[in-house]
Amino acid sequence: MKPIILDTDIGGDCDDAGALTLLNRLCDRGEADLKAVTVDTSCKAAPYCAAAINAYHGRMPPVGQVDFDTRYDDIYATAVCEKYAPHLRVENGVRVLRKTVAENAGVTIVGIGNLGLLRAFMLAPADDVSPMTGQELIARNVAETVLMAGYFDRSTDIDIGGAVMTAECNVVVDVAAAQEVNENWNGPITYSPFELGYYVMTGKRFAAKYPDHPMALSYRLSVGGDNRCSWDPSAVLYAVRGAGECFTVKTGDVRISDAGVTDFVERAGGRRRLMTAKLPHKKIAEYIDDLLDGL
Repeated sequence: MKPIILDTDIGGDCDDAGALTLLNRLCDRGEADLKAVTVDTSCKAAPYCAAAINAYHGRMPPVGQVDFDTRYDDIYATAVCEKYAPHLRVENGVRVLRKTVAENAGVTIVGIGNLGLLRAFMLAPADDVSPMTGQELIARNVAETVLMAGYFDRSTDIDIGGAVMTAECNVVVDVAAAQEVNENWNGPITYSPFELGYYVMTGKRFAAKYPDHPMALSYRLSVGGDNRCSWDPSAVLYAVRGAGECFTVKTGDVRISDAGVTDFVERAGGRRRLMTAKLPHKKIAEYIDDLLDGL
């Protein structure tokens, strides 16, 4: 059973809700152990939205949140809170990360939002939680960090809002944090890129079959109950099961420009990894939908 921390900007794009639901399903199967959730958006309803999904599956791990202003999207978070009203004591996000990492050797961190909170954790000094700095805790206890971040394969133009995409949102929201984490994080990072999840469409089947689940509400409010790109579920799937039959992983180096443009150079012994699709995107979507369905 793999210990997991999920860092999310839940509340805006519904695929965060899909990713957290998928993670709970994998916990139900005995494959993962959700140790904590941290929220890297300052949306006040976001921690409670995450807790509602966890509570639906009978889990109440610690939930922490950033203590500084960052991306604030609320498409479904407040509505989920109003319907499910989970009881929760929101904690400081850095302290939750420090405590959870200190207590769990071999933990995997999955980041599916901006990198501001993970940077703050990385730079945190020793304190009453642990005599180790953030970097020391990462080196000692974090087995792998999986980030849904970056747009690397620009061989085919992707139109986003009438413009050709050049840089991915989780990087662009806080480029300085993304650069600092990429350059200095004291452990392996695997990137689950925009172009992978963009073509993997999931969630519609679940939303129709489980209408009372908070994930279903998030998909109804966000995309009318239709499928959504699986950027975040793809990252969670890899974090728990590894490359498996769905993905291929390349080793190399990542560079992030001041404009948030990401580039990957493959080489043996590189500091970073990049996921690509092994199966056709439709097959990966069926794989994720089946897991969401409890199959």
